[in-house]
Amino acid sequence: TIKNLPRLVANPGIQRLQGAFAGRAAVVVGAGPSLNDALPYLAGAAGRCVLISTGTALRPLRRTGIRPDLVVSVDASHLTGKQFETACDDLFLACSSLAYPPILSQFRGLFSGSLAANPISEWLNTFGAPKGTITAAGTVTTSAIDLAIQMGCSTVICVGADLSFKDNGVTHADHSMYHGSRLDPARLIK
Repeated sequence: TIKNLPRLVANPGIQRLQGAFAGRAAVVVGAGPSLNDALPYLAGAAGRCVLISTGTALRPLRRTGIRPDLVVSVDASHLTGKQFETACDDLFLACSSLAYPPILSQFRGLFSGSLAANPISEWLNTFGAPKGTITAAGTVTTSAIDLAIQMGCSTVICVGADLSFKDNGVTHADHSMYHGSRLDPARLIK
C-alpha cells in the first residue's frame, strides 16, 4: 500500500464507478478451464455488456483479441505480475490498495478501493473524497462481482468461475499464468 500511495492518491477511487453502468448487464470473467470454450462467445458479447476481467483471465482474453472494460486485481503477491504480461495500456484497472505495485503503471486508468482488513487503506479513505471499498473474499472473482453490483449492473453473468477442475486435472484456462497446471485426477473427488 505504501509503495502504491502516489498512484492511489493521484487517481479516483472505485466510488467514482458507483452506478456508472446502471441497468446494463455485466459479464465477470474468471480463468477457470471452462473459459477456453467460452472465449468465442465472449468476443460477441464485448460492447454489448460490461466486460469485467479478473487479472488471471486477462491474458487469455487479450490473446483472443478481447478488450475488457475493467480489470480487477486485489492481490499484492509478486506472482500476480505474470497475469499482466500483456498489453494493458488501453485498459482500466480496479484494484485494492494492496495490488502488486509494478502493475499499476501499466494501465490507462486506475480506480482503487480500500480493504476493511487493511488499516492503511482505511486511513487513506479519510483524505479528500472517500475511495470506496473493494471486497476481497478468497477469489478475485468475488471482488469483480461486487464491483459489477456497485456499478449498478442489473445482471451479473459469471464465465470461467469453475471453482473446480476438469476431469483430466486441468486447473485454469489456457494462456493464463497457470497454463498447463494440472492436478492428479486420481486424487480428485467428483
